[in-house]
Amino acid sequence: VLTHLKRKEYDKALIAVGNMEKKLPRSPVTHNLRGQTYLGKNDLPNARKSFEAALAIDPAFFPAAASLARIDMRDRNPQAAQKRFEAVLNKDKDNLQAMMALAELAAVNKREGESLAWLNKAAKTHPDAVSPRAALVKHHLKKKETARALALASEFANSRPDNPEALNLLGATQMDAGKPSDAAITFTQLTKKAPDSPDALLRLALAQVAHKQPAAGRSSLKKALQLKPNHLQSLDALLNLELAEKHPEAALQIARQIQLQHPQSPRGYSREGDILLARKALPQAVKAYEQAMDKGDGSAGFIKLHRAYILAGNANAADQRLNDWLKRHPEDWVIRSYAAEYFTFAGRNQEAIAQYEAILQRSPDSAAALNNLANLYLRTHDTRAVTTAERALKLAPDNPAVQDTLGWILVEQGQTGRGLELLSKAAAKAPGIATIRYHHAVALARSGDKASARKTLERLLAEIPRFPEADAARALLDKL
Repeated sequence: VLTHLKRKEYDKALIAVGNMEKKLPRSPVTHNLRGQTYLGKNDLPNARKSFEAALAIDPAFFPAAASLARIDMRDRNPQAAQKRFEAVLNKDKDNLQAMMALAELAAVNKREGESLAWLNKAAKTHPDAVSPRAALVKHHLKKKETARALALASEFANSRPDNPEALNLLGATQMDAGKPSDAAITFTQLTKKAPDSPDALLRLALAQVAHKQPAAGRSSLKKALQLKPNHLQSLDALLNLELAEKHPEAALQIARQIQLQHPQSPRGYSREGDILLARKALPQAVKAYEQAMDKGDGSAGFIKLHRAYILAGNANAADQRLNDWLKRHPEDWVIRSYAAEYFTFAGRNQEAIAQYEAILQRSPDSAAALNNLANLYLRTHDTRAVTTAERALKLAPDNPAVQDTLGWILVEQGQTGRGLELLSKAAAKAPGIATIRYHHAVALARSGDKASARKTLERLLAEIPRFPEADAARALLDKL
């Protein structure tokens, strides 16, 4: 069944599930696999029925509950998703996966206290489990509470000195906290606990390189490759080290070694493309990226290929590739967002508008998409500019880019009072963005405060002499 699912042979998978059910008629696994197959076919009603059948056999069967919760979230029903996991805990009060899922769900819905409560309960209930502690560490790092994150990771590692996962968590936390020397010590301990692990040596190498010890890092990577000559992550890290030390030929050889040792992986071809692009060997870079795409490279690889086409002066091929990709992958929102930015940069306003409008159909509360669309509406004299910018501001009231967009639209439409208020806030929050400061100066001038406008422009041009509106700023300064 899993083989057919991996190949997206959903009808064959259903036949295999049927054969499996004859042998295991009361197994929740059978119904769960049928549900996964229907999900692949995008048949949500039958997927739901299958997952519910799995839970009818075993109400604590987490995989089915998690799949139903994902469908609930797709339907914008987080309350139903929460009840799925609570139902699992009602049958299995110590279920770690359900606790972790409830913590994640609370975090997604911005209920931080509830999320932390579930993580702490999971950690207390499962004293040896890494996942709740890793989630707590991640939370504190995100909140810039570095000392707390390090204390949690250190406490866990010290209480379980023979647990490689605990050492790995501590080393990773030290790396995230900007302490590569401490991480190198921790990962050295890890390599002693797991002497046959190339992954442990890789982590040690990355810490050593970050600690400005490239020779030690190279030695650790070579040891990892002695243990496992085709260890992809170590090969890639060694390639990056060669590039950092300005050895592009050595890096290129490693990329081609990856191609030989991992012939079905796009990685070696993609990395060859990166190296060739940096050397401005554009036709060769395009070819390498095309080979990576033939090997199944995804959205990030497609963006590399598209940019290489543009740099090589083949805009027609780039456009054809982009249009074909969006037709075949209409829900690839990464590429759709990239397309919107590309069309905007190219001055193809209507095409950019179409992409942002499609994005907003799926994510109507995306402040970034609304803000960019409002700017495009302003460019094209579309009357929806103000209402779109207002929606963005409602979602992100303290974002200087959003304040700037609405403020500038209002100034351009003659509503200088409120426009100046917004632009003053934006300029104060983002003094490094020249365009915002220029807009603020224009608003000051149009409000009649020429002295402040002159002072703002003089300071701006002295600090940042080159920016897109620099000539317009100098022309305005001459008039003042």
